[in-house]
Amino acid sequence: GAKSHISQVVLGCRKVDDEIQDEMQKKKILEDALNHARLANMARNTFLSNMSHDMRTPLNAISGFTALAKNHINNPDKLLHYLDKIEAAESQLLGLVNDVLEISWMESGNAHIEEHECSLPKLMEEIHRTLLPQAVAKDIVLLTDYANLTHPEVQSDQERLRQVLLSLAGNAVKYTNPGG
Repeated sequence: GAKSHISQVVLGCRKVDDEIQDEMQKKKILEDALNHARLANMARNTFLSNMSHDMRTPLNAISGFTALAKNHINNPDKLLHYLDKIEAAESQLLGLVNDVLEISWMESGNAHIEEHECSLPKLMEEIHRTLLPQAVAKDIVLLTDYANLTHPEVQSDQERLRQVLLSLAGNAVKYTNPGG
């Protein structure tokens, strides 16, 4: 009778309560996922905004120095000066594009490390040649000293190592005051 009916009602209430708890947990998971997606979207928008600004700077330099070079076509010294500035801006822009491609490549899950023996002096010389126009444009002395390297040959993914070293040295040039 009545006891059985009450037990069924209590059991029914527990099932309803369990379902409500399950739904609340699902709702919490969805809210957390939505918040995570919003934060990721904000980070992406900030990245794109910064990247847009960072790319416009060398593009504007290339455009401006190209116009100046055209106006000084008969003055070899000024022409060379402007061409050096264009080259430095192009190198900066190429670095930014490579960074974006690298991030995209890594996020796609295609990142694959290939270790080979590579020469640190050779890499450092390549990086020196790449950054020299920017350093000269800022009147910065760019020195490469690898004479005391304990291990001039290392096992590494040469491209990844090049990117890391170029990023570090590039930041050193970028954030060193002119004449430094």
